Amino acid sequence: MTASFWIPVANSATSFYAALTVFTFIGHVAHVLKLDVDKVTTQSISLAFVAYPGLINLLDGKNFWAIIFFMMLVTLGIDSAFGYVDYIMEFFLDAFPVILTKMKKEVFCVIVCFTCFISSLMFVTDSGYYVFNMFDAYACGVSLYFCLIMECIVIGWVFGIEKLSILAKRTTGEEIPKIV
Repeated sequence: MTASFWIPVANSATSFYAALTVFTFIGHVAHVLKLDVDKVTTQSISLAFVAYPGLINLLDGKNFWAIIFFMMLVTLGIDSAFGYVDYIMEFFLDAFPVILTKMKKEVFCVIVCFTCFISSLMFVTDSGYYVFNMFDAYACGVSLYFCLIMECIVIGWVFGIEKLSILAKRTTGEEIPKIV
């Protein structure tokens, strides 16, 4: 089997393991504090900055686990930033190839990073928590699902899986597996 099969399987298995770990920890905290599970944390950033630190405080060797946990958050943020910047750069370079004739790729990367830095300053103001909650509630909810459903419809029925398989074979050398 090809990597195009095993990567999503590994991703799904990792997500399942992470969810199992998260809900096990939340259940443990609810049991220790004698609360209902829905009272321990809500959706939002309180899981990472309220529930987990509370759990880490209950463990032996809490300083070690706190360092490991917050290093995980930092590396996760850095990884997300790399992916986000790479996506934006490739989108603009594919859509407007003339950019590379005007400047080096490194200069364009600095411009993209500076633009992302300026646009993210709103999250570190006094009202940054509320701005984050608005983004979380309105930019990542139903509109994201709508975009994903539209992508599936366009790729599945309008563009066609056969054309997508030919395009994938041409660009990556792998075909989309056919379910028989």
